[in-house]
Amino acid sequence: MKELDEISVKGTQSLLRILENAEIQATFFIESHFAERNPELVKSIVAKNFGIAHWYTEENIDQLAESKKILEEVSGKKIFGIRYAPHCDVSAQDLKNLDYVYDASFEPRDISQYLKKITRKTIQYVKDDILYLPVSQSPMTRLPFSDFSFQFLPLRYYEGMVLETVNQDEYTLLYYYPWQFMNVTSPDYGLAFYRKYNLGDKMYHKFSEFLKWINENDFATATLREYFF
Repeated sequence: MKELDEISVKGTQSLLRILENAEIQATFFIESHFAERNPELVKSIVAKNFGIAHWYTEENIDQLAESKKILEEVSGKKIFGIRYAPHCDVSAQDLKNLDYVYDASFEPRDISQYLKKITRKTIQYVKDDILYLPVSQSPMTRLPFSDFSFQFLPLRYYEGMVLETVNQDEYTLLYYYPWQFMNVTSPDYGLAFYRKYNLGDKMYHKFSEFLKWINENDFATATLREYFF
């Protein structure tokens, strides 16, 4: 646990440096127990005016209220957004009961078992008073802008996907994990061989170049709350 925490902390610090240097806004989804163990890092994210939202990984909602409370106490911020793991059983009513206003958990893809057909469903929508924010997806390639897409795809190709998506949807939601900015290639971490591609320094350089491209093309960036509310 300690070693994994160190990887997440150092990866987050690297990510913060890149974002600050490029003057790019972002929202950090943070797990409550990680926040408890690393309060100074969370406070640093808040102090730098980045957004804070909730990353939830428990299988049921029994601990959701307490988890949200912990994150709010550590960050000193009211938490309005959530992103939870696919195995979590969370309903819109659960979210409303705890005063969440947006859910950014959904991957915009439906891959059939044999045809590998990916359908596109990426625009934000409101259902049961909750704003749902699916991960963006390229209108041409139908590839989602997941953390792995950036890690694996050539940078210029990825930039082209961003451009076409912004032109059609007016925005693009992009996701990255702090551990991607660390050299976690040891077998101890249990990563598949393809997940070890372009990690650490390569990811840092690639992401720096991408943010430079964003600024050169005058794309505006914002936290999720700033943009959608």
